[in-house]
Formats: sequence, C-alpha cells, structure tokens
Amino acid sequence: MRALAISDLHFGAWTGDPVLSREFARERLAPLLDDVDELVLLGDVFDFLFSSIDHAVAQGDPFFELVQRRLQGKRVVFLAGNHDHHVVVRALRSLVETKVATGAEGEELARIFEAEYRDFFQRFLDRRLDGVDCRMVYPTHMIGDVLLCHGHYLDAHVGGSVPNRLLTRGEWAVAGGRPADDLRIEDYEAVIVPLTELLFTVAQLPRGCSAQEAFLHQFERIGKLLRLGALVERQVKRAGASISARRGRGPSDGGGGIAATAAEISRGDRPPARASAPSAPVPLALGAYRQVVRNLGWDRISDKLVFAHTHQPLDGATADADDGVRFWNTGSWIYEPSLGSIDSYLGYLRRAWPGTAVLVDTDASEPQLIELLRDQNPLHGATTGTGDFRAGVADQFSARARAYDAKLPAGAGASAARGQR
Repeated sequence: MRALAISDLHFGAWTGDPVLSREFARERLAPLLDDVDELVLLGDVFDFLFSSIDHAVAQGDPFFELVQRRLQGKRVVFLAGNHDHHVVVRALRSLVETKVATGAEGEELARIFEAEYRDFFQRFLDRRLDGVDCRMVYPTHMIGDVLLCHGHYLDAHVGGSVPNRLLTRGEWAVAGGRPADDLRIEDYEAVIVPLTELLFTVAQLPRGCSAQEAFLHQFERIGKLLRLGALVERQVKRAGASISARRGRGPSDGGGGIAATAAEISRGDRPPARASAPSAPVPLALGAYRQVVRNLGWDRISDKLVFAHTHQPLDGATADADDGVRFWNTGSWIYEPSLGSIDSYLGYLRRAWPGTAVLVDTDASEPQLIELLRDQNPLHGATTGTGDFRAGVADQFSARARAYDAKLPAGAGASAARGQR
C-alpha cells in the first residue's frame, strides 16, 4: 500500500501565502496523487485560527477538486493539527452531549455516536470528495509500521523567543500543570485547547483577522523591547569584559557583539501561534518532538515516525543517534519567508522551503521525502518569473525576499542538504 502524506497547507491564512491555492503548485502535486492508494492530510490543511471558515474552505476548493478527481475509489485520511483543531473540539463536545442525552457509555455510546452523529466537517469531506473514502482520525495514524502525527504537542517543550516562552508558561498555568516527563495526551490537549479555541473564535468575527494582525504587531513590539533590553545588558557586560581585557584583567569577546545582536533579533522572527520559527535550527523542534514521543510511549510502537507542524522537511533525521528512532517531516505548502534578517531568510530557504511530501510504501524499508518545488528555491538558482509561484505572492513577502535574493552569498545552496540541519 502506498500513501502520500502532506501537511500545513494553511488555506485561508493571512500569515503567509498558501502555495496550493495556485494552479502551478497543484500541477506539480497531481501526478503523485495518481500513484497512491491513500492521501493523508496530516494537519493544518485549513487555517481556522487565522481565517474564517468560509474563506479557508473557499480558498482550498480547487485543491479539493483536484483530490476528488484523482482519488476516486481511494482513501483520504484527515488528521487535524493545531490550526484546524476546532474540528476535534467540536466532535468531542458532541460526544459528551450524546452521552448526556442518551445515558450510554462505553461501546454502546460509541455505537450510537457512530450511527447518529456526523460532524459538519465529516459532512463537508463526504460532499466535497464524493466517490472518495474519507476518514477522520486523531491524534495518530498507522501505515504499516510507520506512525504519523501532526506534531503540535512539541510546542509544550520548545523555548522560542522571550514572549513565546511567557505565553507557553501561561498556557501551562491555565492547564493547571507544568512540563514533565510523565505527560499524557490529555495534558497536551489541555495546554493547546484554550489558545486554539480563543484564536478560532476571534478569527470568525467580522473583523477578527484584522484584530489579530493588530494584536500581533503589538506583541512583536513587546518582544522587540524585551530583546533590546536583554541586548543592552549583554553589550554592557561585553564592553566591561573588553575594557578588562585591554587592561590585562580578562579575555576579550573577539568582536562577537555584532553576531550576538543579529542572532538575538532573528530569534523573534517567527509566524504567530508557533513556538519555533521555520528558519530556526532543526534540533530545537526535533528534540522537543522526541520528548513528546518518549512521554507518550510512541517509540515503543514504532521507530519510524512521520510528523508535520514545524514546516521543516526531514528525511530520516535522528534526535538521538543511540536510540534508533528516525523522523520524517512533511514540511509545508505555505510560503512564509523569515524576513527579519538575511541570516533568518537564508535559514528559511535551507530548512523550510515549501512544496514537500512524504511517501509511505508498506513494501519499502522506510518513508521517503519528496521535494516537489526544490527547483523554485533561490538557493538552487531559481529567479522570480512566470513559472515561479512567488510571482504573485503578497507584496509584504515578495519585495523584501527579492532584495535578499540579490544578496545571497555564492554557494549558499551547497549546504541545503536534506535531513537534520
């Protein structure tokens, strides 16, 4: 059995440019759909946190039309991420309501719920993908000996920027706990639900997304002030160390202040509602997800895990070389360049270029990462033109990205190898 896993399409999002809303990208994906038995939508297909449901569904309609044509008589598995997590909340709420209304429990409750309840999203899938076997699962899906999950639980273990660390601590406080080594799925869900449901509710308001953008700008300003405060303190200490060195009383920092400043500024360059920026070094998120896998015992089920969420495609990476557990990441299909500095932009091109998928073949020894838009990456010589999906992206991305393209150092693409980097 051959299955193709894709994720993080983010239809509707104002935070980036959903690539599969463009015909050019859909044409790249189409041949792969003909050659598989199952398509796994591994989370964040719709961005219900930063878009109204109507807008997100409308923007994704051409993609679902493609899937409906190409997968007749085959299967689509939908597994929610954090940005479309509301469909899970809706289903669980209805399960509780069914239990209260009927008094049923256990297997009887499951039978009644299965027979009588059809969520709005399941009805949407059945209607839009007529002729396709549509299934909703959460939080994991098994294909042979490969375990698939969106991966948003890792946010509970990633540090990230100063304001993000404060936000994560607040989420744990609301959930009534703290990060630990014995967490259950219920604990991770308790952390993410308050924020995702709040963002979902705001996004559905008439001017909700505009309010989100305004709030994000204020949040970024606070983050910059906090980072600048930390920078001032560090620079004062470095200045003192430099003076001491010149007087023979200590080592100089070797002029590292400029590099430290650039690194600190780029730390805050990340999209909203994500603990780690796509341009960030891979081990940050990979190590966090390894902690989730260990906490939930998934490494006792499989040593081959496919996840998403980080927007950083991986091809058999390891978080711990000694434990034998390997990771694949589906990457994303949203263009959201990190534009805080040339270094963060270069990190995005190397680690998070969109247009990737993971093929899981039960007859193969391991999954395979597929890079469908690799030739469009500026690191590999691509320039913006009629065939480039960037030709029509929003101005807030294209203008500065093109300016950075002109400044990319020679040979920068040589180190953009797949895997952990």
